[in-house]
Amino acid sequence: TIVHGPTITRGSRIRRARMKLYIPAEKPFAELTAEERAQFRAQFAGLADADEPAYPARGLKPVAEELVFALADGKIGKGRLFLTVKVDEKGDPVSVTVYETPDSRTSKEAAEVLMKTRFKPGMCGGKPCPSEWTFTQALPDGPRIGVRRLECIRPSHETPG
Repeated sequence: TIVHGPTITRGSRIRRARMKLYIPAEKPFAELTAEERAQFRAQFAGLADADEPAYPARGLKPVAEELVFALADGKIGKGRLFLTVKVDEKGDPVSVTVYETPDSRTSKEAAEVLMKTRFKPGMCGGKPCPSEWTFTQALPDGPRIGVRRLECIRPSHETPG
């Protein structure tokens, strides 16, 4: 399911909660060092000790490589790609919401890649729970992209709707 979210206009006085975090793109969450995990977890306000956000099961790099492959056969727009993926307690993607995209082809391809991605589910109280993972990428002219910046939002304690 692809859900298009509200358009975010520039110059709005409404602040969006964002974070920038640099962690090794090739590592799954389980292979991050204690320091990298602590740095990642510190970005989530009110995250309890037993809570963890969702994360691509094979790390960020395979997601970026799949997206590069999907976009390689055509022109992509220049701009920001901003999507969220609802992930169930088994680590399966449930839906993708597109908030910002340079063009419809880019958002369609990115959503398809994210819907095929397996995730480490979010953890709430030490147990797997539904959560969201946010993907943000600035896209330059042409098909050369990669993932260096990760933006995520705190695990949701709600069941998917």
